[in-house]
Amino acid sequence: MTKECQNFLQVLQFNVHDFLMRGDVRAGLKPAYRVYFDVLQAYLRGHTEELRILVESFERDAHSKPDFEICSRLSKIRWMLRDHSLVLSDLELLAKFGDEPVWGAEVHFVLALGYGQLLDYENEGRSFLQAYLRFKTLGARRKAIKSLQNHVAALSSQHPDKHFLPELTLLHQEAKRCGEWGMAGLALLNMSREYQKVGARALALKLSHRSLAFLRKDLGSIHYYLAVLHRAHVLMDLGRVNDAIMDIEEAQTGPFVEIAEAVKVLCALFPTALGSPSNGGVSSQNLQIREAWLPESWRERSENSVLGKMKFGELEEQLIFLLSKGPLKKNEIIRELYGETLDYWVLENRFKNLIARVRRKVPDYLVVSEGIYTLSQSAKLDFFQKLGDE
Repeated sequence: MTKECQNFLQVLQFNVHDFLMRGDVRAGLKPAYRVYFDVLQAYLRGHTEELRILVESFERDAHSKPDFEICSRLSKIRWMLRDHSLVLSDLELLAKFGDEPVWGAEVHFVLALGYGQLLDYENEGRSFLQAYLRFKTLGARRKAIKSLQNHVAALSSQHPDKHFLPELTLLHQEAKRCGEWGMAGLALLNMSREYQKVGARALALKLSHRSLAFLRKDLGSIHYYLAVLHRAHVLMDLGRVNDAIMDIEEAQTGPFVEIAEAVKVLCALFPTALGSPSNGGVSSQNLQIREAWLPESWRERSENSVLGKMKFGELEEQLIFLLSKGPLKKNEIIRELYGETLDYWVLENRFKNLIARVRRKVPDYLVVSEGIYTLSQSAKLDFFQKLGDE
């Protein structure tokens, strides 16, 4: 692979901060790569009008310069994603470039983004997996992890009754190893949402704080603003209205239309506290939510899950957290939760009461088989065992 292609692969892995700090890389790229550099930067920062102008300039040169046709297709899809004007036929035109040696991985990644916006989660997941495999082969570890993270998100959309906590934990660790801080934060954000849905709110808040600590290194991205708004939701669940309003106001400073729609969902969930402009909310006459513009996690929040109304105690949350990492024996759980200083019969009695409390709140969430405790809704993707062994 040429040095120029290696530099371009590096650009494909940039986050918002990288574009600000590594602008010097652009000068060493060939013309098509330089324009796509600008497209990626505008896309990540949510600058829809700038994207439109870049796409128009691309289309003028699409048939006269090498690589410009595929760049034009990719750029047009990224603009349409931000503009929410995507149609399936545009994805079909892009798909024919999926086997290109350098561009193919990016083609599958952008195809997956498009399928996700069109709510075709099966093709979204399949395309993100293809992008992961191709970026991994090219040695682009950061973009490979980003692809895999999105693959899991697509599977979660296909199977909303399942959780992917072990996979998200592994993704967080892998993202940290390769310096993909945004994806490390996004994995924590998705874990926080899983805990919030079952009522483990203190744990959800803790993970949302950690998520934002990572995502601040990707400040200005849509994931950062979504994480801020998610924390506002958890704070509202905990009754901390003033803190939540501060987060909502920060999220509203972002340029993304998806954030504006997600704020409407949050105001609809808490109309008394957030339903008026004086409380930092959205006035009632403006609560018309455009569902098609919502990120998936906010589309399902608008249904206000019954599980989310549950509230767990500290030990109950610790139990859920332990089992989210994988199955455990009773003795292992007792040792982790209570230590070994008390008589065993006392510890076992406390453990039985704890299990009973959790089952009263979420009856089907815990499973015991041959003395092994696990969470019933784990997706258990064998594919991730291979990743963990690498």
